[in-house]
Amino acid sequence: PLIQHKGRADFVTNFLGVVTCMYRMARVEWGFDVSDPCVNIRRPSAPKHRLTLLSPTQIEQLLDYCCVSKSENLYCYVLLQLHTAMRPGECQVVYQSSFIGENAADPRRLFFPSQGLQPIYGL
Repeated sequence: PLIQHKGRADFVTNFLGVVTCMYRMARVEWGFDVSDPCVNIRRPSAPKHRLTLLSPTQIEQLLDYCCVSKSENLYCYVLLQLHTAMRPGECQVVYQSSFIGENAADPRRLFFPSQGLQPIYGL
């Protein structure tokens, strides 16, 4: 299995964790006298996460495109994602429900600044 994944750090770390867990179960739960061969293996470090943020120019271009799109709700959907940094699935659940509001006191409601709510109120 390691060859198929070309030695990716996350796969190797998970694989070694599974092997370690199997040896621990054999020793603790089943009473076998075995030692974990993975103890002396140095686990690879995870790759540095690449976080790409949109520049203000890119945000403006994206919103301009959303305004001229045939989808009438795309602008509001993208605006909600930009203001809250939600992933698309999270944003869709919030967007399709009534969780949007300016009242931050209600824990079930998503606080949204009033200037960001103007396009959404138009729906």
